Amino acid sequence: MVRLIPNVLLFVLQFLFCLVLIGIGWRGVVADPLLWCGVVAGSLVLVSGVLAMRVGQVRVTPLPGEGATLCRRGPYRFIRHPMYSGQLLAFAMFAVGEGGLAGWLAWLSLAAVLWIKIEIEERFWLVRDPEYAEYRRTTKRLVPWIL
Repeated sequence: MVRLIPNVLLFVLQFLFCLVLIGIGWRGVVADPLLWCGVVAGSLVLVSGVLAMRVGQVRVTPLPGEGATLCRRGPYRFIRHPMYSGQLLAFAMFAVGEGGLAGWLAWLSLAAVLWIKIEIEERFWLVRDPEYAEYRRTTKRLVPWIL
């Protein structure tokens, strides 16, 4: 239980930064069709990750469930963390919509929290599944062919 507290805290921070971004940037997103399309595109990437993984295996903390298996379907063929990629893309639109330092600071804070979650997840998978090292070598973290 004590081990979960920091992981739950990461989710709470993730959620709060998303709320902040929506709160300060929603008017810009609503007013700009291009930004709205970016939110939709990011949301589609996120949802495709959820569907490929199977909804029952999705967790809000970075520690996979007991019966979780390595997913290589859908967007997981190209990137290891499509749900985080989609979230970063969608919420970058709110930072752009805000058009100021506050939006980008909130987005960078969200990115930092997600990066920490990625590090925890990947350490876990390297220990749990011997195939993960090969999967990690052949796929990018967040952006296909780039990052």
